[in-house]
Amino acid sequence: MKRVLKLLGKILLGLLAIPVVFYVFLVLYNLRDDALDPQVEKIMAAAPPQIPAAENGYFAWVGVVGPADQDPHAWGQRWVREALEADKKAAADLNASTTLSIDAEKRKDGLSNKGIACGEKIETCLETVAAQPDAARAVLEKGQVALARGDAALAYPAYQEVWRPEFSYTSPIPGYANFYRQLSATRFALAVAEGRHDQALEQLGSEMPFHARQMAGAVTLIEKMVAVASLRNDYLLLNQYLARHPAEAKQRAESLAALLAPLSADALRFQGIWLNEQRSGLRTIFSLKDMDGTALFGVAGADDGAGTWFLSHFGKPLLLVNATANEFSRHHDGLLAADALSGAAYRDALARTKHDLEAATQDTYVLRNPIGHILNAIAIPSYDSYYLKRDDLVALREALAFQLAQSRSGADGEAIAQALPAAAALVHPYDGVAPAWDKAKRTLTYAALPARNGKPIVLNF
Repeated sequence: MKRVLKLLGKILLGLLAIPVVFYVFLVLYNLRDDALDPQVEKIMAAAPPQIPAAENGYFAWVGVVGPADQDPHAWGQRWVREALEADKKAAADLNASTTLSIDAEKRKDGLSNKGIACGEKIETCLETVAAQPDAARAVLEKGQVALARGDAALAYPAYQEVWRPEFSYTSPIPGYANFYRQLSATRFALAVAEGRHDQALEQLGSEMPFHARQMAGAVTLIEKMVAVASLRNDYLLLNQYLARHPAEAKQRAESLAALLAPLSADALRFQGIWLNEQRSGLRTIFSLKDMDGTALFGVAGADDGAGTWFLSHFGKPLLLVNATANEFSRHHDGLLAADALSGAAYRDALARTKHDLEAATQDTYVLRNPIGHILNAIAIPSYDSYYLKRDDLVALREALAFQLAQSRSGADGEAIAQALPAAAALVHPYDGVAPAWDKAKRTLTYAALPARNGKPIVLNF
């Protein structure tokens, strides 16, 4: 019996020794970190030149939400100064509060999407306001401060989102002037309903170039997408105008054609955005170097329990910060490459990037830098939907230019159907599919896509 117990004890010790030996092997295998890739060093050292603050409409745009008795440009500069200080604190301590005291000064206009005629459904904005003009006038009266401050931002000759050298995922972001977009759409629709067509188009003639400047001057992804969404709304307003007021549109065809000028390469490009997304992620990764195990896996979002206890006490040696940073950066290479392509090559590059990201999230068990590999698999989002939103904007512009051309020529439904096959520019950049024409309903439809929450894009002619 003693011999059996002795044998069982040896077997038990052997079994217990296996994970210990394996852990020691992993530690030894991960004893030395990698050198940083040159591209990572270059990204972290970037510092783009800034335009003069006095010319920069970004400050005034940030200041749209500020107190009514303060200049929006000056208030926006104050907000940025506080944000820069908060960035420094966040860089030193990921758990530091990034709440800005200046945010307590934000103006409260008592507005909501539900209470604004063009707040919830921009696609029916002109129809809604034409049916309820008094309600539109009332909400415009309520939002007159927001409109005035937004209009002041539009008047600045240039726009550049301010460079924040220590910007990270925990940094504060501006309280974007959400209701200016809805209010300005309502104002446009009311001007059209009241027959003030030239005034309505003059308004869009100020707003649309401003949103294009926002797209070109954006540094962060959220800034880019806010500008994309704003310009998309403007395009949808023009679609309604062309469909509901064809005679007036035909008289003003030259003005409308100017509004539908192609967007610049700078406005459409994502390269600077992806580099800044890398920069923000890399800063977070480098901050892990000085954290103890408990703080590190708290930031990583590990669940409480035995797994967290083990990681907190034994996981840190299995995290190689430089190797993690290099891997994180390489995951963005496909995005950067796709941004410089078009047509089938662009779509193929997006598909490869999506496949590589999905593979990275599934292949979580590696011997080299296992913790860093897992963190990257968790942290790297799919940027697919952002390309789709940008491409939707390109498709919308082309479809509206086509709609305007058909309106000018007086084409009927059959003539439009015959013109479509030759309109190669209408092919959607994202999926390479042309829109479908419904002669009976007079609608041009881009097919529903999963990345667009299963929704189509429908334009009324």
